Amino acid sequence: MKLLLIVTLALLLLLAACIGNVSLLEENAAAVLAPLDAVAEALTVADWQQADRACARAAAAWRQVQPHWEMMIHHDAMNDIGVGLLDLQTALRQRDQTAAEKELTTLRYYLTQVPENERVDWSNIL
Repeated sequence: MKLLLIVTLALLLLLAACIGNVSLLEENAAAVLAPLDAVAEALTVADWQQADRACARAAAAWRQVQPHWEMMIHHDAMNDIGVGLLDLQTALRQRDQTAAEKELTTLRYYLTQVPENERVDWSNIL
């Protein structure tokens, strides 16, 4: 009976840690996504300087988030986000609206997928 209680408590603790992990990932992703929203707004009016500044804020937010994510997620996802930021910065410097919008959309996808992929559900548990 004690063994069953210990195993149950351990599983509940693990589940709580997983939920906390996903919550942290969502908060971190939101911190990087917020400046990207400003990039999108600047792109709609072709304000390249504002888009550059907002992208720099997103890159700075990513540099702060990155060390926390290194121990939680697959490194390929992190590489995709890093490359996406570099590609977005390049498109903004070249004043290429189409490429910037494409990279922005791709980057948003990567940042929203990480918490979704780490979410605890029955397929992850079983």
